[in-house]
Amino acid sequence: MVHVKDRSELDHYPWILKVREERPLTNQNDQKLISRLYFKGNVINGENQTIGQGTGNLNLDLSQYLKLVLEPTDQIGSYHGELSWTLENAPN
Repeated sequence: MVHVKDRSELDHYPWILKVREERPLTNQNDQKLISRLYFKGNVINGENQTIGQGTGNLNLDLSQYLKLVLEPTDQIGSYHGELSWTLENAPN
């Protein structure tokens, strides 16, 4: 779940929420699942991507929008990765 609480009441400076793949999903054998995470149908990669913007509050249930797409050739295992979230023009 992602929550943005905006009490600034400044309509002309919307906040912007971005995400990027800091480290791709990697298993213990250094096998990677690159560009497999999707947010609202758009692939999350190493570039900052806007996933939300506006004024006011935001309550975002990631389980509804964040998806992992696997392929038959992917190796079974435990994978770990890192996403980087950025909030620009942050509300007060």
